[in-house]
Amino acid sequence: MKSVAILEAANQNLARIIAESDSLQVVQAISNRVQGSSLMDLLVDDIHVLLRDFVDSQVCYVCRTANVAAHGMARLAVSSSIDFCWYEEPLNLIVEAISDVA
Repeated sequence: MKSVAILEAANQNLARIIAESDSLQVVQAISNRVQGSSLMDLLVDDIHVLLRDFVDSQVCYVCRTANVAAHGMARLAVSSSIDFCWYEEPLNLIVEAISDVA
């Protein structure tokens, strides 16, 4: 999970979000709210600031094998020069990932 995704959710004026990460260390750092000066601490501080803008927000750990859709979206984002955003119909890769799990 990157703060860029949370920033984009704020830019879209979303009131409630659930952010998922396959990094337990990141989720624990966000949940524990420990202040520090490392690069990780600075990222966590940025995330806390961004999360204040939402009516409700959750940051959850999801193991990598259960995070296939997010991994596919991240791979697509890195390989594409355009932004993807949807509100009603999910991307095919999400539908396929969910279908594979079900």
